[in-house]
Amino acid sequence: PPRSTLFPYTTLFRSFNPYFLDRLHSQQEHEVALSRQELKLFDAGMKLGYRGYGGPYLPKDISKKNLKTDFRVKQMSNALFDSMGEILGDYSRIGTQVLLSSLPLHPSFCVDVMIYPTRAESLLRFGFKTENSSNIALLIHLPEHFDRKRKHLIGSQVMRMRHLRTMGFRVMTVEYNKVAYLTVNKKYLKDYLEERYRLA
Repeated sequence: PPRSTLFPYTTLFRSFNPYFLDRLHSQQEHEVALSRQELKLFDAGMKLGYRGYGGPYLPKDISKKNLKTDFRVKQMSNALFDSMGEILGDYSRIGTQVLLSSLPLHPSFCVDVMIYPTRAESLLRFGFKTENSSNIALLIHLPEHFDRKRKHLIGSQVMRMRHLRTMGFRVMTVEYNKVAYLTVNKKYLKDYLEERYRLA
């Protein structure tokens, strides 16, 4: 296979060898926590993208306090709960700040707003091997999620969407600034959200 497809797999052996992990844990405590979180993202990404991968190798965090979520996203998620509930005519089909249970506690695997096909399915847990194709993951993109020209999403956000689609989710995206601007006019906001919903 091409060299580019082998690169992530060969990087695996460098990332999880004992010498590298010993050096990682010699950092300051907050740097260790951040590095471990990003390694877990890499670990999960390899599991999702490479069939021959034997991981995940790193233990899963169980404390939600280790997950940092932007306050703007939390606030907008709650606002969209009301708006999408009105559009769907069923608030019980919507969840906010939904964690994908078998994946690492990482912002990439926390769905801002989840739209379920039925009320019963809102009680299900999501993981690597669950059937997710009937669910829509709504992601809120902040201004810093785009490049300087505001035309393209930055790499981490593109990867987040790719991971969710690999797991079978349909992905709906909205721009934070646009939703905030449209909140003064419910009709325009509804039109915008319905359009984004149809495109998911």
